[in-house]
Amino acid sequence: MHINIPEDEAGFIALHIHTMKPKSKNLKETIYQTTIIKDMVEIIKNHLSIRVEEDDLAYHRLVTHLRYALTRVKEYEIRTLDDEMIVMIKNKLPISYQCALALAKEVADKYNIHLSEEELAYITLHIERLRK
Repeated sequence: MHINIPEDEAGFIALHIHTMKPKSKNLKETIYQTTIIKDMVEIIKNHLSIRVEEDDLAYHRLVTHLRYALTRVKEYEIRTLDDEMIVMIKNKLPISYQCALALAKEVADKYNIHLSEEELAYITLHIERLRK
């Protein structure tokens, strides 16, 4: 139709489309989750002093994981990850794990959302991909 739409308007339209998906929550919840995820990405960028390319596959994987992590926390869905794997991730990826811990602390303080050790391990893996 050759109509130019401002970026903020395109984002608002995208939120409405996302909310229309069968398993989506209401628009208010979608916007709330999007705000939290944006904050989480900023925490990661600031903690690691990195620039994140939003068209990077690692970024998309991280954002997707964070969205599902927030849903799991809210719906009390438990993911199991072997304790040995968690310890290995902590030991092998200490910089990314410390970043995940900082993220968890800020999200807990600001939004009263508490991420499990399993979730932190998965987030650590995604952060490591961003670092590389």
